[in-house]
Amino acid sequence: MAKDGCRWSDYRSIGLVIALFAVGCSGNGSGEPIAEEHQETRCGTTYDWQDVEFYDGSDSSFDAGFVARYQGAFGMYCSGTLISQDIFITVAHCTPGVGGRVGFNCQLDGTQSYPPMTTQAEVDAANAAAAARCDYYTVSDVLYLGGSGDPDIAVLRLDGTPGATYGWITPSNRVPTGEEVAVFQHPQMRAGAYRRKVVSFGPLVGSNSTDLDYSADTYGGSSGAGVLDAMGRLVAVHRASGCTDTGGYNAGTKMGYIISNVQPVAQVATSVWQSPFGPLL
Repeated sequence: MAKDGCRWSDYRSIGLVIALFAVGCSGNGSGEPIAEEHQETRCGTTYDWQDVEFYDGSDSSFDAGFVARYQGAFGMYCSGTLISQDIFITVAHCTPGVGGRVGFNCQLDGTQSYPPMTTQAEVDAANAAAAARCDYYTVSDVLYLGGSGDPDIAVLRLDGTPGATYGWITPSNRVPTGEEVAVFQHPQMRAGAYRRKVVSFGPLVGSNSTDLDYSADTYGGSSGAGVLDAMGRLVAVHRASGCTDTGGYNAGTKMGYIISNVQPVAQVATSVWQSPFGPLL
């Protein structure tokens, strides 16, 4: 499976690695990692994701209220999720570092009308409109960064308390066997393009000791996206592509595996499970 994130070829020279760390693996001035161009991870012949503000409730397992309630906690670096007031989880292969920025609210304004986005110019205009609404928080500490043989996970502490504004999602070791999942993400369809928040849905088609497999559309830049069950619990972190027009599946690192192997996430999960109040949503 391919990783849905920064181009691995970008890291072939030491000098370029240093340069990429300095700008957050970014070529568009946003401080966000550049996604893999043309890395299609579409499950079927069309992309079925929708902008979070305009989701029409067409998936029977997730109504529009579900998306409206939970979407705020998902940010852009490649993609990722707030799991507490100031702790953000994404993937290690997007090489996050101190001083990088995580963007929230990088999405369209649900009170406005937009063209049907049938041309590239219309899509670019919508992406630019979403980018103008981004609210950025700086990475103040990297609490965990998986290396070779470790979970492909990064846990970041952000300056301020973005969770007070956008809420956060409860990590869960539950495996939603036989159910649909929702993937909240910031795909980048063209190199250098801005990325607005969308959500895709699909059935869980398999699992093993480390991964959940699902038939839900993703793309380059979607790595780190939060995978939610129908009760709004974070059950996986998207990391790899494998869907084709005729089959296959995309995959995320199972939250139970993360909790067992990544101490900062275990600490957050334990504190949430023991809290009488639960997360702010």
